[in-house]
Amino acid sequence: MEKQPSVSLLKAHPIELKLLHVAELSIKLHTPPDEVGEIPKEAFKILHGYSDYDDQNKGFTAGIILEIGKGMSESEVPFHLKIEIVGIFSVDEQNFDLKYVEDWAQKNAHFILMPYLREQVYSLSSRCGLSPIILPLVQVPTFEIRRPVEKATAKKAKSKKVTKKIPTPPKK
Repeated sequence: MEKQPSVSLLKAHPIELKLLHVAELSIKLHTPPDEVGEIPKEAFKILHGYSDYDDQNKGFTAGIILEIGKGMSESEVPFHLKIEIVGIFSVDEQNFDLKYVEDWAQKNAHFILMPYLREQVYSLSSRCGLSPIILPLVQVPTFEIRRPVEKATAKKAKSKKVTKKIPTPPKK
């Protein structure tokens, strides 16, 4: 039996990226492109930040900066690359509680901007004659439900009382 494709309508998130701007795009090669080898992971530095919520414009600004080779010798990384991406986000105040906007901006905005940063790094490096640079994957924090210690302990104790070993019936 063949699996049928599923169709679902995407529901828009109450926080949306409305404008994207490349604020800086630069690379300086210290050696010819064909001499550039493997780039150590410690050469990649990513910074991110965000503005306060703007009540008048109903949104905030967030940015992400990638630097490769900053503070390293030319023998470690034979180029210096810097890319800065800025995003303007709008918030649907009817469907998103404003007390959570700062938390959302701090934890999520840079992940929204990351694909745009990846594309700029790949494109710029390949245009300069380098092997296209693919950014290393970054760990995304996962959602975790935490229960108060009292409830978890009580539930554990309750489950121990209820648990009984049921004998298996004899085989015929």
